[in-house]
Amino acid sequence: MENSSGFQKDFLNKTFVKKALGAPAEEIVSRNTAFILKNQKEFEELRKKKAEAEQRLSKQNELVLSINERLNKENSKIAQLKDLPEYEEEIKRKEQLTKNLQKTLKRRNKRKKRTSKKI
Repeated sequence: MENSSGFQKDFLNKTFVKKALGAPAEEIVSRNTAFILKNQKEFEELRKKKAEAEQRLSKQNELVLSINERLNKENSKIAQLKDLPEYEEEIKRKEQLTKNLQKTLKRRNKRKKRTSKKI
């Protein structure tokens, strides 16, 4: 029995026999398990990055809405004050403020677009 067992091992260790039989099942399972674990880890990292990007986009949206709301309020105040000549300085100040808000809004919208493209 020992001789036949040794003969079987020798036979199975021959290169041409290994090529014909292919990789042992344990090796295939091990390789596939490592591949699956690697992919799961990459997927989890990508999921976290996506969640962070969505959170940043949400904050960008809130900020843009806030700036837009403030801009609308200032524009309505300017419209009310234009009828009163004694508020000329206040009107100029508010017009400058609205210009600044419009620039800020434009920058934030660009940033928002960039962030949403990444998602």
